[in-house]
Amino acid sequence: MQLDGTLTTYGCPCGKVLGYRYDPANDTIGLAENICSPELTKKRLILSAASGIFDPLSLCLPVTIQSRILVGEMWKAGLDWDEPIPKEMTSNWSSLAKELSQLHSLSFKRRVFNEDDDVVWCVFSGASKKAYGFTLYAIQGGGCSLLFAKAKIASLKAKTLPTLELLAAFLAIKCLVNILKTYGKTKVVELYLSVDSQIVPAWLMFKLTSIKSIFVKNRFKDIECIEAQIREDYNLTIKYKYVPSTQNPAGLITRRLTASKLQGTIAFWSSGPSWFAHKPFCGPTVILIV
Repeated sequence: MQLDGTLTTYGCPCGKVLGYRYDPANDTIGLAENICSPELTKKRLILSAASGIFDPLSLCLPVTIQSRILVGEMWKAGLDWDEPIPKEMTSNWSSLAKELSQLHSLSFKRRVFNEDDDVVWCVFSGASKKAYGFTLYAIQGGGCSLLFAKAKIASLKAKTLPTLELLAAFLAIKCLVNILKTYGKTKVVELYLSVDSQIVPAWLMFKLTSIKSIFVKNRFKDIECIEAQIREDYNLTIKYKYVPSTQNPAGLITRRLTASKLQGTIAFWSSGPSWFAHKPFCGPTVILIV
């Protein structure tokens, strides 16, 4: 590594930057090596092991979210912190621990975009009965890279799938405020939110008033307030789109991927669907049926 005319060398080809493993030769980053023991049988130990994986950008979210889902199932089962977990959960953790220990083998492009040039941000959200979340991509000059992802496990209180899809979109919109603030010098010229559920963009685009659920109505009020804040502070209007599930990278969050399967879909996960490369970028063009 060269800095201020001096050359600093390390005993290994990769350095550590902000907690991530950085490979200067290929200009890629990845998770630091973290070995999770598959022999753990208590909730306290499993939560501690899963929390030891440092991935603030959620680059490996399709795999790491599974540990949070498993801990959620332990809470739902009413297990105490130091109570031995059931055999099925022990088996699930044993398999998952091996996958978590392999995440350091995955690599991602470090460079995402040039903040001096115009950039388009495209957000995808998705949900299942177990979890919901979103991915954010930066598109510039025909190239695209994963910028950030986030997910939450579904509430222990059962909710319908359309409601969970709405919560995924709400989580994305809520996080956009802080992400835009963080990248305050970035010239974001367009902002898309794509969902693979037709009902959610219909709700958001047409402000339907026939919804009876108070919970859902309150989320719409929250979304409208955030939309107004984004328009006022950044002169951006969120454009809602529908995409098929096969073109929604956020769907990978809910599919219980192994490290090897994530490696097999790494291009789709880290660079989004193929139409991102089209210039000029106009977003997905699937017809919305309402």
